[in-house]
Amino acid sequence: MRNKKIQFVFAEAEILSVYSSGWAPPLSFLTIASYLKNYSNLEIELLDSQVMLQSEIEKRIDCDILAGSINLANYSNFLKIAQKYKEKNPRGKVIVGGPHSLLARNILRNRPYIDAVVIGDGEKAFLLYCQDEKLSKIPNLVYRRDSEILFNQKEKLNLEDLPIPDRSLVNLKPYFDNYNDEFNKPTTMYSQKGCFWGKCLFCQIKPPVRSRRPEQFWQEIKYLHDNYGIDYVWNVSDSPNKETFLDLRNSKPKDIDIALRFYARTSEIDEETAEALKAINCYEVFLGIETGDSKILQKIDKNSSLEQCLKAVEVLSKNKIKSRISFVLGLPGETEKTLENTYNFANQLIDVGADSIACSILMPVPGSKSFGMMLQKEELRKKYLHEDLFNLNELQKDWVESFCKVDYSSLVEMVKKIKELKPEKFSGLFTS
Repeated sequence: MRNKKIQFVFAEAEILSVYSSGWAPPLSFLTIASYLKNYSNLEIELLDSQVMLQSEIEKRIDCDILAGSINLANYSNFLKIAQKYKEKNPRGKVIVGGPHSLLARNILRNRPYIDAVVIGDGEKAFLLYCQDEKLSKIPNLVYRRDSEILFNQKEKLNLEDLPIPDRSLVNLKPYFDNYNDEFNKPTTMYSQKGCFWGKCLFCQIKPPVRSRRPEQFWQEIKYLHDNYGIDYVWNVSDSPNKETFLDLRNSKPKDIDIALRFYARTSEIDEETAEALKAINCYEVFLGIETGDSKILQKIDKNSSLEQCLKAVEVLSKNKIKSRISFVLGLPGETEKTLENTYNFANQLIDVGADSIACSILMPVPGSKSFGMMLQKEELRKKYLHEDLFNLNELQKDWVESFCKVDYSSLVEMVKKIKELKPEKFSGLFTS
């Protein structure tokens, strides 16, 4: 009797997405697939549009269980794959997880060919689902029973108990080939889930934070270097705090000198933090500064000031750590004047040492505060409350029309103008 086969699919994104770097496999799938490999006899295959064409993925679908990692940008293309799979294999199962799974009720109501949704940690849920456990006993699962949509009890796993993601499940060479910066063999990892701040208008990630031990962080770094020759690692965890960086410095083995990259909040970057980052061989830090207008910065509750932002970049530069800056245009109350202030502030950041500038227009992602603000407006609530599939350009424009005092075309022009100041060498922010 053959083993049951599960194929994990990361479908092609409609737009340039923060969920895709192009040079690292999706960590969410790697962690779940590694867990399944450790605790089952499943045949496992990962199909990733970052390194293969969508058409090739569709040709290779042949499994008992089709699993999708879904986000706002790739959801529509995953639906195409799932629908074709179900038409050819009515008895096959389709299960999804990822950021877009927060819309589980809408997904199951609107997409009869999707059988189940996992919200939150997926390792145990996917394992039990593949082992044909009774649906009501699977944590974090959302599923149908007759005409009802049922939500099971939520369960958060101890990250310290999870295996290191097994990169042998994928061929890393195509990812390395997609990278065009200063290193040869980059990849990503995570040290925590959740965000210490969790108040950003456009983000789904909230407190509390669950962390792996600092020793486990370094253990994975060593594993990546020794087994795959990795020379650059981006820790994609959301903005570790100062204490985390100090703990990593204090626990760092002397024989590890891999270049590292982190997200960080400007409020956490001072002389001591920068020195700790330098001590652990941090090559660069990604700072979400968002705006160069002090009133808007205060309004969006970033708990930082323009002065702090300048100081953070300056102190990183002093310690020879690169800073990659991100701006988000279209914040509530945005005007032509606030856009100009952001452009001018971007130039100030370059003057004190910023190495690259990224810029985008706010996308009100389901699960974020901004999407919740849209649902408070009656017309937009009627339009979006029960939807799972969105016209992304229309969603973005509806946000701008409702919450900004500047038109969409002006935002597009300013994005282009700011990006030209100090462009990034590669696109994408992280792989989830």
